[in-house]
Amino acid sequence: MLEGIDLPSLSVESKECISCGSTKPLNRFRRDSSVSDGRRMQCEQCEASPRLSTAEHVHRLHELNVNSEALKRQRWAHQQDFKNEAARYGRQKHHSELLCGLRHLLLPEQLYLMDGRIVGDLAAFKITRQAPEYLFYIPTGVLPEFSIIEFDDKDCPVREKRRGWRTVLLRLLKSRMLTEGQVRDEFGEAQGSASTAWRRELFIFRNGHE
Repeated sequence: MLEGIDLPSLSVESKECISCGSTKPLNRFRRDSSVSDGRRMQCEQCEASPRLSTAEHVHRLHELNVNSEALKRQRWAHQQDFKNEAARYGRQKHHSELLCGLRHLLLPEQLYLMDGRIVGDLAAFKITRQAPEYLFYIPTGVLPEFSIIEFDDKDCPVREKRRGWRTVLLRLLKSRMLTEGQVRDEFGEAQGSASTAWRRELFIFRNGHE
């Protein structure tokens, strides 16, 4: 026998409230002879709560879902920095202008480009002694400066809707094929409110390798 622990009696009958879903003792439900067990389907606490309209109830369920822990784990830290899509277009460049800048910094023996698996994309490879190493894809056409991210109605990031040219540079930096100084001299400093995420990524990369 455990002393000092107040365990609920197994003889106490209980039921589940149809509103809050909690299982409570029968004495928490008002008497109702029309129900098989003699108690109402809602607990006293739920009955005393103000009634919601259908629209209010749907909105409440939506808010509970949006703020659930499962959805919070799918969101990014600092994802608000990616929300201003207009600002993220920044200084747009045609992919040919980006490639021209890269040719000033990298030899063909370092970076090899070929048509990607998706029409309109280029596949970038790092040339190594063993074998070419796939790095990433580069979209063609006019590119935004910073990648455009698509979010769903639950405020979770879904996909990279349009890759920005600075994302390409960041991948090359992280692959140690370029330096920050080379990127800055060839492509200039990132400016504007949308550059916050870019600067944060550089800071993390820089300090992670010191």
